[in-house]
Formats: sequence, structure tokens, C-alpha cells
Amino acid sequence: MTKSVAGKLGMNPGMRALIVTPPPEYLKLLAPLPDGLIVSSTAHGVYPFVQIFNPAAFIAPPSASGFYGNAARDVVGGPGLAPGILLC
Repeated sequence: MTKSVAGKLGMNPGMRALIVTPPPEYLKLLAPLPDGLIVSSTAHGVYPFVQIFNPAAFIAPPSASGFYGNAARDVVGGPGLAPGILLC
């Protein structure tokens, strides 16, 4: 059986998930949700799964060489991010 997108992301039954500012229709993409999964958009307590969408930030993983290569793909920084901050 094929796992749902939520399952592939590591969301498990009974888990609490914090998802902040998701794109439109994102929560529908996660369906079907695992049984008992509680999804919140504001933090109150402990969440084993956290996903934060920030359209003002550019997020990039390091390249294999450890440096950031192709600027079209690997951009680090953006409004609201301090220099040297890398979100993965």
C-alpha cells in the first residue's frame, strides 16, 4: 500500500503536528491523515513534527562540495534572516 504524503513526511497516528502558514490547499495534499493526528497552526506545547512555511525566506541545502553553487537553486538568506542562518 502506498503511504500518504503525511506518512512519507513522518507524521504518525496520535502525533501532534505544528504546521505554520502552509500554502493554499497544502493540508488537502496531506490526506488521508493518520488516525488521531492533531494539526495545529499555533504553538502550544511540544510537537514532534514541525513544518514552517515562510514565503519571505529562501531555503537551500549545501551542495556536495559544501559550498552554495547555482544561485538559481541554492540561495541562502532573505528578508528576516540573519546572515549565516541556514534553514533546512
